Amino acid sequence: KGSFRFLGALGIILNIAVIVLAISRGVFLGLLAMIVFYLFTQKKIGNLIIFIIIIFILITLFSYLPYPFSRFGIKMLITGENRGIFSDYRFDRCLMTKNILRDYPLTGIGLQHFRERFYEYYPRNDKVPYEFMIPDNMYLTLLAETGLAGFLGFSVLILSLLRRAWLRLKQIRIKQGIGLELFAVLCAFVGLLVNMGAYELFYWPNQYMFFCIIIGCLGSFSRTEE
Repeated sequence: KGSFRFLGALGIILNIAVIVLAISRGVFLGLLAMIVFYLFTQKKIGNLIIFIIIIFILITLFSYLPYPFSRFGIKMLITGENRGIFSDYRFDRCLMTKNILRDYPLTGIGLQHFRERFYEYYPRNDKVPYEFMIPDNMYLTLLAETGLAGFLGFSVLILSLLRRAWLRLKQIRIKQGIGLELFAVLCAFVGLLVNMGAYELFYWPNQYMFFCIIIGCLGSFSRTEE
């Protein structure tokens, strides 16, 4: 209400502006996922359809803008150019992870060892810059460096948090008190999970601490009051 509504709107505008101007495709996709999740769970299907149409138009327009804005265009975001979703860069990392799991299925290659043994599994002969000798995806990183055991443990943690949060939301009202706080954190968590597909979030201290804060809030807000 009142000034809080104004500050909330201002915060949304500033966050979206920073996300767009940072030209981070992973963060951009996380934002889209968060908004889609919000609209879908709130059963605002009409607004969801309008939002998807607007995003499609924006991505098309970005395709014709100069770099770096073209990073949000169809080529660089989706079809494969410049480490896009379906680029050879991404497929190579998937293949490398597959081959690592073939050799070390249970425990993986070891924490932070992907870069150390990069060329043992790299399928090409070209030289790769040091900063790109990574899976560039937190899920692939967990699979490659901790194996099925580590990835399964992480999956159990994530799915249990999502399940508890969703069941708790069914018991309380979203639009007030703890319900609103839980729903806001859950939306942020969904966006962060998508963003984790773009880089190794756990190896960046600030983002990792943010992840820990979010799951702490999810666990706390999801507790059933006795």
